[in-house]
Amino acid sequence: MRATSIHDWQIRRPVSGPRARGACGGSAGRRAFRWWVLASLIVSAACTTQVPTWALGPAAPSDQRDEETASATFVPLPVVSLSQTRGRTLGVTPLVLIRDAEDSVGTVLAPSITYNEYTRLRGRFRLYRFFSAGGSARLVASVAQRNDFQLSSNYEDPAFLHRRVWLYVGGVVEDRGRERFYGIGPEASLEEETNYSRGRAELDAWTGYRLLAPLEIRLRLRLARMWVSPGIVPGVRDTLDEFPDLSFAEGHRTLAPRVSLRYDSRDDDDRPTSGAVALAGAELSARRLGSSASFARFDAELQGFAPLWTDRVISAARVRAVHVEPLRGDRLPWLELSRLGGADTLRGFTRERFADAASVLASYEARIRVLTTEFGDTAVDWEVAPFVDAGAVAPRATELRADDVQVSAGLGLRAGLRAGLVGRVDLAVSDEAFKFNAELRYPY
Repeated sequence: MRATSIHDWQIRRPVSGPRARGACGGSAGRRAFRWWVLASLIVSAACTTQVPTWALGPAAPSDQRDEETASATFVPLPVVSLSQTRGRTLGVTPLVLIRDAEDSVGTVLAPSITYNEYTRLRGRFRLYRFFSAGGSARLVASVAQRNDFQLSSNYEDPAFLHRRVWLYVGGVVEDRGRERFYGIGPEASLEEETNYSRGRAELDAWTGYRLLAPLEIRLRLRLARMWVSPGIVPGVRDTLDEFPDLSFAEGHRTLAPRVSLRYDSRDDDDRPTSGAVALAGAELSARRLGSSASFARFDAELQGFAPLWTDRVISAARVRAVHVEPLRGDRLPWLELSRLGGADTLRGFTRERFADAASVLASYEARIRVLTTEFGDTAVDWEVAPFVDAGAVAPRATELRADDVQVSAGLGLRAGLRAGLVGRVDLAVSDEAFKFNAELRYPY
């Protein structure tokens, strides 16, 4: 059956079919819990727009501050999204930057209140903490009125055990009701758009050991449970009704160890201006370990950064290849397919527009610093970045064809803090759509 195209997004008919259910889903108790969390996040957002004095240390005149006094900068940021697939969104993020005694940004508070036509009112709280040795911690809590929530946190320490060990621990529980699926393969039609809700509970642990200064071996353990339920977007057919033969259609569980080798000579992890990153890895999911299916994932990536003519222009390039192979005659869970499309891959296409077992991606952008301004005591570098992305998916890596390559190009505007934070807005165009992406990080 033909699914409603994203160009028909103005239609507001109820989701039909045997899997349709209430817009919010769940019991009255679940709805009451969401309202309680939402109200708590809104109150948190309102409170964090002003930093309490106890968080900033003893007060002192600006011309007599000693080395132990912290300071804060308040930056109100608008939130605007006109995405047809994700829904129009309006809101505000009161960004608070708290500087430590060394005059570096040590803490960032970024609560937000937004309204989306599909998820309705949403409250979100973000806390970022940066440590002097290069480590960082992050906490994000988000809940909306309609079937969309997230709770995630992680801790990263690149200098663990006398700077020989890299450590990362993270976890996430989320349910996203606006996800899209168009079918499998490079020829998946935009006309076959469907909607589903994807839930995920995942624990992720990484450790790396530096063999030499730029060379590191990394071990990872991923424990995940994924589930699928009807989506919340009116006028778009349900994925499992339109694609009933998907393998592990309603979800699966994975316990997968991974090993990778990584070379990193960049001058900075967050805002590199020179150097390169090269990595290659393999992940194994096996029924004997408790996974729903046995499969192996292989991936390789190369990134390069270099000044172009002047240090105000940084050339940034990336090439990435992924192949997922089912083992022992198992079928590959459809949620484990390699995907392209969205803010970090093919920026001119809908998020996860193309899906298959193998993918290849190449990106290039020139990050041109045009201006440096001051917000309070914080320096902000403003950049423009013309970019181009090209990529394709296929059933196997050996079946990738030039005729299937999709291309998008555009222009980005970035605001970079010396602490390493980057806010970006990318305007991209492809032969399918014109896309507007806003993120709090570089695409690579």
